[in-house]
Amino acid sequence: MATLTAYLADSRLIGEKPMEEQTPLPEPLRLFVNGRSWMYLKTAESAVDFAQNAHAYGARDRDAWKEAQELLLQALETGNEQLLKAGCTVFKSAARNENWLK
Repeated sequence: MATLTAYLADSRLIGEKPMEEQTPLPEPLRLFVNGRSWMYLKTAESAVDFAQNAHAYGARDRDAWKEAQELLLQALETGNEQLLKAGCTVFKSAARNENWLK
């Protein structure tokens, strides 16, 4: 499973699914990144993509973003709702620590 996770994350295949085939988040995430850009994430795939690239937006805590990414990818691979919720919680915590959660 770790190999599939790395492959999905590295190849960015998760962002190539049509929107109607993506996994909705329990609640959308609204971020205001670096005081310049609004981002509204509605799917687990978009949250994974953002977490994978958070350093490009100036994120400081790479470990928290990596953890969020891994949990969300595991949720996508297994369809486990609890992992999806846990991934969202870690994602929100990382975003809150960056002062990006709105």
